[in-house]
Amino acid sequence: MSAEAALLKKYKEYVDRSTTKYLNAKLIPGFFILLYFIYSDIWLIGESTAAYTRIFPVLLAGFLIVFNSLKKDYYSLRAGLYNLLLASLPVMMYAKCLIHLEAPDFAGHVTGLVVVIFLVSIDIRTRLYTTILIYLLPAVIFLFILLFFFEPTIEQLTDLSNVIPILVLGFIANRTQNKFRYDLFRTNIQLEKQKTRAEGLLEEMQATNRKLNYTNSELEESEDQLRKVLVTKEKFFSIIAHDLKSPFNALQGFADMLIMEDPAKEPGKFREYAESIRQASYKLYSLTENLLNWSRSQIGEIETQTETLDAAEIIKDAVDTMAIQARSKNISIQYHSEEKLGFTADRETILLVLRNLISNSIKYSDRGSRINIDARQMEDKVLISVSDNGTGIPEENMDKLFSLEKSLSIRGTSGESGTGLGLVLCKTFVEMNGGRIWAESSEGEGSTFYTELPGA
Repeated sequence: MSAEAALLKKYKEYVDRSTTKYLNAKLIPGFFILLYFIYSDIWLIGESTAAYTRIFPVLLAGFLIVFNSLKKDYYSLRAGLYNLLLASLPVMMYAKCLIHLEAPDFAGHVTGLVVVIFLVSIDIRTRLYTTILIYLLPAVIFLFILLFFFEPTIEQLTDLSNVIPILVLGFIANRTQNKFRYDLFRTNIQLEKQKTRAEGLLEEMQATNRKLNYTNSELEESEDQLRKVLVTKEKFFSIIAHDLKSPFNALQGFADMLIMEDPAKEPGKFREYAESIRQASYKLYSLTENLLNWSRSQIGEIETQTETLDAAEIIKDAVDTMAIQARSKNISIQYHSEEKLGFTADRETILLVLRNLISNSIKYSDRGSRINIDARQMEDKVLISVSDNGTGIPEENMDKLFSLEKSLSIRGTSGESGTGLGLVLCKTFVEMNGGRIWAESSEGEGSTFYTELPGA
C-alpha cells in the first residue's frame, strides 16, 4: 500500500469517527422535527400524501438512534447510514415539490428544498464521486419526472431554477470544506512525524550544542527569525479559530431558525434567512480561498505563468466577480483604462489581488458610494489604482497594512470583520509578478491602493 493510500485510509477512519461522535445529539432533535412535520401534514394541514415523503427519513433516523445507542463501534457503517439519511432529505423535498407543484405556496416549498440542500452540503462527509451522486441523481430523476409526467408552467420553472445555484454553491462549499478538513488532517499527521523527528534531532542538537560556540549576533538573528515564525503561526491559527468560526456560527444559527420557522406562515423570513446564509457562505469561501492561497504561497506551491494581459479586460473580470458584494451595499464601481494597455503577469494571481483590493474598498465604503479603478502607463510600467471615499486608514496603521506580524483588524462600515490576510496575500502575489504595491489614505476621506506591474 502506497503512503498516499495509507493516509487516505486513516483519513476515512478519522472522518467516520468524527461523523459518529455526538451523532445522537443531531439525530434526536431531527427525528422529532420530522415526526412533527408528519403530524402537521396529516392532522393540521390535511395533506397525508406529503407525509409519505417523510417516512423513510424518520424510520432511518429512528433506527440510527437505536443502533448508535447500542453499538459504539462500527464507525464506518454508522457514518454510511448517516450519509444515507442526509441524502434522503433532498429526495424528500423533491417529492414534496412535485406534490405541491400546483399549490399557491409552491415557491415556499422550493425555498425549503434550497435550504435542505445547503444544510446537507455542510454536513455530508464522503468521497467526491459519492457526493456527485448524492447531488445529481435526485435532481436528474426529479427533472425527468417533472418534464415527462407533469406540465410545469414558466413561473414554476423559474422558482425551481433557484435550486441550480444552491446545488453548485453547496457542492463547492462541501468539497472546499472536505478539502480543508483533509489538508488539516494531513498537516497534523505530518506535524506528528516532524515532532518525532524533531525529538531525535533535539537530542543530537543537545550533544552538538556542547561543541559549538554561538556568537551574540547569531543568537539574536535566530531569535528574530523564531519570533517571526511564531507571530505568523499565531496569526494563522487565530484566523482559523475566530474568523472561520464566525461564518459557520452564522450558517448554523440561520439554519436553526429556518428549521424552527413555519414556511407557510412567514415565507418572507425564509428568503431573508436564505440570503443571510448565502452571504455567510460567500464570506466563508473568500476567507478559505485566501487562507489556502496564502498557505500555498508560504510553502512554494504556487507557480506563476507570465503572459501579456489586457488591463481593461482583467479589471472588468475582477469587477464582474465582485458585483454581488458591491450591490449588497448599493456601491457602484467605475473603471477606466487607457486603450490597448498591456502588462505582463500571471492572470490568476493578479485577479486575486484585484478582487481583494475591490473587496476591501467595498467593505470600508458607505452604502451608495462609488469606487474608482484606473489603469495607466507609467514609463515602462502599468499602474492600477483602486480608490474609494470610505473610512480611510489612520496614519499610525499605514505600516501595518501589508504585514502579518503587525496585527490590524478593522471592521467595515456594515460591521464586516477583517483579518488583514488579504493585503498580505496581495503583496506576496504582486512581488511574485515583479511588481510593487502601496497605499495612500486619509482618515475619514478614503484610500487609494496602487499596484505597479511590468509593462508589455
